[in-house]
Amino acid sequence: MGAADSRDVAGAEDLSVNTFNMVPELIPEMPLGGKLQDRLELLKSWCHTEAAKPGLYGTMAVARSYSAWKSRMENAKKEDAVNTAATKKIDNAVVRAENCFRVVLWMRLVVPSVFQGLPARAVTQADAAVPLHGLMEDVYAAIAVLAAEIDAPLDSPLHQRSKVTYTHLRRALQAKSKKDKRQGEPKVAVAQNAAIRPWIEFCITAWPGRYGKPAVTILPGEK
Repeated sequence: MGAADSRDVAGAEDLSVNTFNMVPELIPEMPLGGKLQDRLELLKSWCHTEAAKPGLYGTMAVARSYSAWKSRMENAKKEDAVNTAATKKIDNAVVRAENCFRVVLWMRLVVPSVFQGLPARAVTQADAAVPLHGLMEDVYAAIAVLAAEIDAPLDSPLHQRSKVTYTHLRRALQAKSKKDKRQGEPKVAVAQNAAIRPWIEFCITAWPGRYGKPAVTILPGEK
């Protein structure tokens, strides 16, 4: 997967709101309920750099391309080329990805042998979809530590392996982030985290430029 050839890069005149309404890279909602292991394995399968398949890094890469195209349309006084539905669709996907990134960063600490670290590189969806068999003991032990860090009540599902879900884990990590902020630790947007951003930039520069000129830019919400 090499750098995109400039001859294959779509120009502003080649793009439309329909281009971004039909992108396959945006991740869907994480299914509610279900076993924690199943949801974490789904999350793992989204940690790839393959174009044309739903993925976390790809979602952010597409969002940046959309933001750049939207700005070009507005600067050219072609605001009618953009619609709120497309913007909302992209924005919602970005929020979903950012929520997932918090869990990804945590999982990299818990099971680093499975969740890829740096350097960013080409990873197919098939290669990313690694089962967590034999690793859930480490995950549950780390959840117990997390529960103590946020002072979770004794009856919290975080203390009960049979009841804890992906949603419980995600919310606990959000609570930990808020607690850290109150204690004075600097807040960094998850998509700008030094362990996440290189993967997004890899997608931007390595994919064919069908969503516009590749550029490593920062979305307004990432600052």
